[in-house]
Amino acid sequence: MSIGRFIVFMGLLFLILVIALSSFLFINVSQQYASSSFLMDYSSRWNRIFVSLMEVGSSLDLVSLSGGEDDGMAQYESATAALDEAIGSFLLAYDEDADTRNVLRRLQSFNEYQRNTIESSSAPASFYLDRHYVDTGIECHTEEILELYKSQMDMELERYSAEEARISRTTALSFAFIAVISIMISSLYLWFGMTIRSAIGRAIENLEGISKGYWKVPNLQNGRFEEFRLLFVGINRLKHRLSVYFKEIQDKAELERNLLDEKLKNETARRMLISSEMDMLRSQVNPHFLFNSLHQIGMAVLVKDPAQVLDMVECTGRILRYSLYNKEHLVKLSDELSIVETFIRLHKMSHAEDIEFSILYTGDASAEGMAGRLIVPMCIQPVVENALKHGLGHDRKAISIKIFIGEGDGATEVTIKDDGVGIENPEEALRANRKGIGLNNIRRRLELQYGRNDLIRVSSIVGRHTTIVLRFPEEAADACPDR
Repeated sequence: MSIGRFIVFMGLLFLILVIALSSFLFINVSQQYASSSFLMDYSSRWNRIFVSLMEVGSSLDLVSLSGGEDDGMAQYESATAALDEAIGSFLLAYDEDADTRNVLRRLQSFNEYQRNTIESSSAPASFYLDRHYVDTGIECHTEEILELYKSQMDMELERYSAEEARISRTTALSFAFIAVISIMISSLYLWFGMTIRSAIGRAIENLEGISKGYWKVPNLQNGRFEEFRLLFVGINRLKHRLSVYFKEIQDKAELERNLLDEKLKNETARRMLISSEMDMLRSQVNPHFLFNSLHQIGMAVLVKDPAQVLDMVECTGRILRYSLYNKEHLVKLSDELSIVETFIRLHKMSHAEDIEFSILYTGDASAEGMAGRLIVPMCIQPVVENALKHGLGHDRKAISIKIFIGEGDGATEVTIKDDGVGIENPEEALRANRKGIGLNNIRRRLELQYGRNDLIRVSSIVGRHTTIVLRFPEEAADACPDR
């Protein structure tokens, strides 16, 4: 059975109860009202006959006092007419009992007779005689009617009491029937409420278990109503599908976790390889610089002042400390430029060439604003060193080196420009370097750090100038080694 049908059934049962209760109450009230109305009307009609009969006797006294005048006779005739009307009305309403009908008809005949007798009396002697006869008749009829009235009223009261007892019994039975039906309806509603509460409680408990991932909660069964049976089937299917779905998610998560672990291992290994290669590339710079510096210091010892030689040693030591002990993959631009200036100073002390060196800032860039920008270390100094080494040539004694610093497209841009002999094949210089440490080393370190291969550009015109542009993005790529 569905809940809707059960509710309709209970509604019909309740409607029947209401109709039955209303019918019983209406019938009982109607019967009680009819019984009481009958008794009151019956008593009233008898009282009317008594009153009319007494008024006839009273009107005879007026006739006697007036000596048969018109006023007394008119009142007498009105009283007798009222008696006739009362008797007729009673017989019309209650013409069932033969004894009562005979008594009242005799009274009616006596009333007609005594009225004719009184009206026909002319002499005072005959009037008083007739009146004595009438008074005696009225007395006799009054006693007879009184006895009849008492007997009839006793009988009617007994009938009324019996009817009242019957109505009381009927009412008691009606209320007993209504009480039984009410108890049945209440029991059904109580059962209905407990069934719904139990079903909903089991459903909530099952859903709470599902929400916590307890897939082994027992399946819902025994839905007493069609709606709950369908609900239980749906919850059971939902639990099964969710368990399968979450099992698949767990398996997938486990697989992804294993893949991620493997990826992390591979990434760690890759970063270690990149870091090793970076260290190797940086280590290539140190011996190269050290060899050149020691050679220059050795030559200076022979011809230079000892104070100047000491200054050269200090500059060399400073550059070596920067390159050897700086383990960070990125350094401040101001530190790198300071090392470049130290290198220029060192070179001027050991060579006789005329070197014009300057650092310029382009656009909105300034020394204060760009000082904290991070770049790959030992990238600018090797370029300046190559410009001094290869840009002068054999017949030139002067060179101009300018470093332009600016920013664009989210990167710090450093341009090193010299007016030396130039490079015949700039692209080849990026791919290989046959002598010393060249641009290929810088290109490879930038690629490893930022994960890009477009961060160095070389342009040159033989005999006029060489321009090398280095770009350092503000954020290193994810593929770069840890800083």
